[in-house]
Amino acid sequence: MPKRRLPPVRSNKRKKKLPETSEEFLDAGIELEESGDRWRAGDKVKAGRFYLKAIESYEAALQRNPRSFDATYNRARLLYQLAQHPNLLPTPSDVTSRSLLEKAVQSHRECLVLNPENQDALFNTGQVLCSLAEVLVQYKNTPVEVRSKALNFLCEAVEIFQKCLQVQESQRASFGPGNGNGAGDGGDTDMDTDEPPGEPENPALSVWGQEDEQMSEGSGSGNAQWVIVQTPVTQTQILDTALAQLDAWREREVALAKANFRVSLGEASFRAGLTGLAGWEAAIQLAFPNSEGTTQDFRELCDRADAHIQLASAASEKLEAGEAAVNLAWRHYAFAAKSLSAAAKLEPAKSEIHVARGDVEILRAKLGVPAATKSRDVLIKNAGVYYRGAKRLEGDVRIRIEAAFKEAMVAFESGDGGELLKGIEMGPIVKEIVVEAVDEGLFGADWLSRVSL
Repeated sequence: MPKRRLPPVRSNKRKKKLPETSEEFLDAGIELEESGDRWRAGDKVKAGRFYLKAIESYEAALQRNPRSFDATYNRARLLYQLAQHPNLLPTPSDVTSRSLLEKAVQSHRECLVLNPENQDALFNTGQVLCSLAEVLVQYKNTPVEVRSKALNFLCEAVEIFQKCLQVQESQRASFGPGNGNGAGDGGDTDMDTDEPPGEPENPALSVWGQEDEQMSEGSGSGNAQWVIVQTPVTQTQILDTALAQLDAWREREVALAKANFRVSLGEASFRAGLTGLAGWEAAIQLAFPNSEGTTQDFRELCDRADAHIQLASAASEKLEAGEAAVNLAWRHYAFAAKSLSAAAKLEPAKSEIHVARGDVEILRAKLGVPAATKSRDVLIKNAGVYYRGAKRLEGDVRIRIEAAFKEAMVAFESGDGGELLKGIEMGPIVKEIVVEAVDEGLFGADWLSRVSL
């Protein structure tokens, strides 16, 4: 997703004039945000500080001109980016991420008040609503009233996606058939393209989009940005027609964006009560027809695995569906395992892929199907091997800690007497990892007391 307006021309003077007008605060915010982008690869926390200052600058611009769409748009996008990537925050926490998400929803709604027909704002609002709904229902003991609120967010997101498609159809029609130019305003709906695709921080409703690399250098409207939005299956032909105009763009990325949207919409429809598990499964099959993991794009493999994992997790919790749902979960966990195995061969140094492989093996071992019972010991052993391999790789510190502690959890439950646990400090990161692991069904609730929770 692009920043609105081109970056300001930097002055060669030693002392910069302090911003006073709304336009000047907007330009200052863009410059701060660019500084954050430059620091992001080397120092995420420092990058986050720049992003927070950029938000303050955008808010200062809005104080002077509440109807500045550019400032509202940029603030909304940055709020969502920080909520999705808490490692950019000085003191990351679930509470902070949820608060940022709620602010992002409000800010995106303000964008639509200012420009209700802007396709970028429409699409992004739908994404943020889905993310907030997921956060609200991430724990199994979520109160009924909170789940109802999340359902309302999902229904609102579906309506907004529908409107976004209508706007795109209208804009495309205005250009006429055969025109190779984009039917939009040159905007991008990629909320954050800097994070590795193999590191999904919001797996159920992931962020997707397409960004031209030259756009950040102000190369102009010739590098217009695109995103494809799809409504339920009845709109497939419209989506395919729109895709036909993107031949000049990166075909693989566009196809992946299309697949991810199909999966996200299928899940959103399921959680909103509009379809059942079969509808969600059909959406995955439509998005990723090849479940054997033969593609050479590790990003597609990771996204495909994530889609299967989310469906399998939901199916395994649907106890009233009985044996059929559990068998469906086993099948989709198997698909996920194949995709992750293929991804690990393409990118063996990405520790998050190996952690995901370990998680899938644990989840498979816990299913009550004959195949799981027969191979449970092997699956548990495999999980330990994957976690051990992940902790030895260089990369994100939190992922290494997660891998090490999950390996210790597996070893403890396999009877090592807690030897591996003794060498791990029970700090806040470990406690957060345990809470997530218990909530995801990887390990039992007794682990909460072991880490003093």
